[in-house]
Amino acid sequence: MPFHSNTLTRMTGLAMLVLILPAQAAQPDYSGMSDSKLRREIDRSREQVYELYNALNTEDEYDIVCREFRSASSLIRERVCQPNFMTQAYSESASNMMTNRGAQTGAALQGSANNQMVVVPLSQAEITRKNQLLAEKMVQLANENAPLNEAVQKLNQLNAALRERE
Repeated sequence: MPFHSNTLTRMTGLAMLVLILPAQAAQPDYSGMSDSKLRREIDRSREQVYELYNALNTEDEYDIVCREFRSASSLIRERVCQPNFMTQAYSESASNMMTNRGAQTGAALQGSANNQMVVVPLSQAEITRKNQLLAEKMVQLANENAPLNEAVQKLNQLNAALRERE
């Protein structure tokens, strides 16, 4: 079944693509699954979607990569997934901050040290444009590839089951 629309949502402050499918005739029953097991299944399903998408996508800039991340203020690790263009932008920002650190004022240094100053070298308009292209690429590839389409449908069903519990 083809995709008709898409939307971007935020996850841990980073863009994550979520595709919305038309309603399915038969939704699987996840009522017997615990919340923690359902969340683990969502994580596995999301990884499968990204793996299939990345294998089909020909532009590395739009591949989605997941990494373990721990902020300086927390011991809890999070799994963060983002497109390569955002990883590259954050990397460039960190490099620029280190290069220009000596030229910054004391106040700017303090803000930087407190994790308050993160400048991404892409404009919000450019990020929005690239996220839209990413969404279009994923929709196109899912419409052309049955395994990716099925994986996205399963992920959407799992997410819907979790939302119903909240």
